[in-house]
Amino acid sequence: MESKRRYFLGTLPWHRVIDGVELALLRGDPAQSGEYVIRYRTDREIFVPLHWHPRDEHVRVVNGPFSLSINNQRSQLGAGSKVVIPAKVHHSTWYGAGTQGEVSGIGPFESIYADLDTLEQ
Repeated sequence: MESKRRYFLGTLPWHRVIDGVELALLRGDPAQSGEYVIRYRTDREIFVPLHWHPRDEHVRVVNGPFSLSINNQRSQLGAGSKVVIPAKVHHSTWYGAGTQGEVSGIGPFESIYADLDTLEQ
């Protein structure tokens, strides 16, 4: 049984994953089977190109600018917004500087980037 962790604002265990993005693991392990919750924050604009996931992805915007594109339709999501991106749905995302959000789901978490040459045929 997993013990409950309690975090207070400003005390999350942040880890830089790429330039401009830090993650904090709140529950579970996204690399393993089972539920996970991660918090992310950006310190610069980030664009994630067209990709998909084998399992549903639950996104909650905590603050900052965030947009999601599915089927070439872009949606701006504000603080408090929640969206479920179904498994295998191709999408891209954009995060402004200062965006924070949470991603949760059932692991293992995987991102498969679209081969744009194949999509254009």
